[in-house]
Amino acid sequence: MVPGVREKLNALSENLKVHVITSDTFGMAKKELEGVNCIIHVLEGKGHVLQKENYVLSLGADSVVALGNGNNDAKMLKAAKSRHLRMSEKKEPRSKPLRLPKYSSGRRSMQSSCS
Repeated sequence: MVPGVREKLNALSENLKVHVITSDTFGMAKKELEGVNCIIHVLEGKGHVLQKENYVLSLGADSVVALGNGNNDAKMLKAAKSRHLRMSEKKEPRSKPLRLPKYSSGRRSMQSSCS
């Protein structure tokens, strides 16, 4: 795992449910995610593109923010993206951003604000 990602995911999990949906190509996902407060869903069989999209839809796409780094993420991202299009059309006021952990002297402190 890239340094700092574990801490950022845990910071996000203080305000959101974090789901990791993975094909786990190298069989390392569960080990890599040890210590991360998340729900891990390892895809099986074929059709991972549709499985990811259906997972987002089963959570309720209107309440999902999705991130992806692979070709098989496109439909999942599109399903979650529809929420953002509707929100921008309503011209709702922006909420304050979530500030991720800052580190000093090896101790973790977090400032966050969400509305």
